[in-house]
Amino acid sequence: MEILNNYKKLNSEQIQTITKFCPPKLYQTQTELIYEGHVPNVGYFILKGAVEVSLKRKKKSEGDASGSVIGVEELLHNNPFRYTITILPGSEVCILDRSSLHELKNGDIFQELFN
Repeated sequence: MEILNNYKKLNSEQIQTITKFCPPKLYQTQTELIYEGHVPNVGYFILKGAVEVSLKRKKKSEGDASGSVIGVEELLHNNPFRYTITILPGSEVCILDRSSLHELKNGDIFQELFN
């Protein structure tokens, strides 16, 4: 899962902090979170579960994304996303909006997310 290896992973302290700010949502159906070329309005922390990563509607890779932070860099810098990310059923995700990210940014344990 080469593409997902590029996303930052969080430690248990960071996970606890995020779930206090942003309660997890359980996806029961396959859902596209981010579309290729779209500038995301929110970022995602995959608490548990898997995603499918595709490029121009061709399946690129699929696998466990637990602990991954997706779309935050693109959100903070208003950059379009390079892939389509689809969350698979049974996955738990914390949705990170700009205001939550700015609150988290003030905490020392999240500095590596914002470099």
